[in-house]
Amino acid sequence: MKLRKTWFFEATARIFASASTSVMLDGRASGDVDLIDTGLGAASAQNGTGKLLLHMRAAGISPESITTVFVTHGHGDHISGLTNAQGKPIFSRAEHQMGEAEFNFWASRPEPSPAVKRNLIDMKERFKLVQADQEIVPGLRTVAAYGHTGGQLAVIASSGGQ
Repeated sequence: MKLRKTWFFEATARIFASASTSVMLDGRASGDVDLIDTGLGAASAQNGTGKLLLHMRAAGISPESITTVFVTHGHGDHISGLTNAQGKPIFSRAEHQMGEAEFNFWASRPEPSPAVKRNLIDMKERFKLVQADQEIVPGLRTVAAYGHTGGQLAVIASSGGQ
């Protein structure tokens, strides 16, 4: 597995610096492309963020080519790129994954934010809920990263035993 350096380090330097939270991993033997978090979404592009899709297209990656989307936690700057302005899934062919405790925390709020409602609650059937220390795809394993939010999970990437 390798990080798409052209996409992440060069094309998205501005996004990363302005609070984008997306990381794309490419190169599994199957040819799958995995996305970790989705940033603020295109609706925020006017303020210099939310350019994930623009940069993906510039790198020759379509939303339909994403096979797994892993969401680390439920803050808007990590989930708002899951759906378009009409509330339709952007990564329509992808399996969506998130920590079970984190998802349930956000989904059970008495008055969830619009981002949580649209990107988590309304899409619940698309999510596979996972635990810490679970392999989500070959080479990607979750690790508990509690603190920023109560159920946040991070990802450890490995390849060739490293």
